[in-house]
Amino acid sequence: MFELLDQRGISHTWIGAQVGSEYLDLWHGADGRTWYRVTERAVRELQLGQLASAASFASQSESAFGDDWQSEEDSVYDRL
Repeated sequence: MFELLDQRGISHTWIGAQVGSEYLDLWHGADGRTWYRVTERAVRELQLGQLASAASFASQSESAFGDDWQSEEDSVYDRL
């Protein structure tokens, strides 16, 4: 997990924040490795696993959608 975060330039504190928010569970295996899994809370609150309909995207104006993709907050995802 840390290697993936490093590749994307995301701080390791992200994991702690997700665990603290109860969006990730973690446990240590008998072999000493740390395992993570997405929680039911994350699936429910973040609507993971749901496909957005094409109509929901079509209803957004192109300018607002384009501005969002160019936002400072989104710049972290540009490295994914």
